[in-house]
Amino acid sequence: MKRFLKYLLLVVFVFSVMLNVFLIFRLEKELNRTSTTAALRNELYERETSPFQYLSIENGAVLKASNVKVRNGNLFHEAEYETVYDVKFKIASTATVTTFKDVEVSFMFYRGNTLLKTENETLQGDFHPYSERNFSIRVNPPSGYDSWNMMVKDAGSRSKVDFK
Repeated sequence: MKRFLKYLLLVVFVFSVMLNVFLIFRLEKELNRTSTTAALRNELYERETSPFQYLSIENGAVLKASNVKVRNGNLFHEAEYETVYDVKFKIASTATVTTFKDVEVSFMFYRGNTLLKTENETLQGDFHPYSERNFSIRVNPPSGYDSWNMMVKDAGSRSKVDFK
């Protein structure tokens, strides 16, 4: 009987040591995973420095001309109208952890292959990861243009997304 109790105590002791070793390895693995996640997040943040790669103007940008009344008509003259051009477009962010701020967009107007005019507009606000925002901007194209294009020129300061 004494021998049986000795073996039982030995088995319990070995089992508790194995359990402690298992728990220590599991805790160490969990700590490494947490630091690895933070390291991966910081590495992604450092890679996402270029707004050209992560901010894009979605297909479907439309330049629309419309007539706006500038002056009402009266007995001595007719009403005056002015043609204005509005561009409607959507900017999408494909960044994973970076928020871009104050994006600058360039509008280029061409006649054939010749650049006639470039206009720059700054779009205020935050562009969060995996988000889209719609815009409508009034532009002044030169007379005689036959094609136009637009692109993201730059983005201001950026900040990290906090994962909590």
